[in-house]
Amino acid sequence: MLPEIDWGAFDRYPKQEIECRDGTIYMSHAKLAVVEGRLTLVTQEACPGCGARFGHVRAARSGPEWNELK
Repeated sequence: MLPEIDWGAFDRYPKQEIECRDGTIYMSHAKLAVVEGRLTLVTQEACPGCGARFGHVRAARSGPEWNELK
């Protein structure tokens, strides 16, 4: 079961580039959370390839625009 995450707190930031283990690359916010007793990345949007929202992230990348927000 996924934990409740307030994704509204992420709205002021650009979405990250998420790379799924199936090779799909898409844009979503991601947050570390405990799911099924393990610390894992949870994504706001499900992967369009496999449909997963956790346990599927190979990489989460943020662009250079994040530095402009600091």
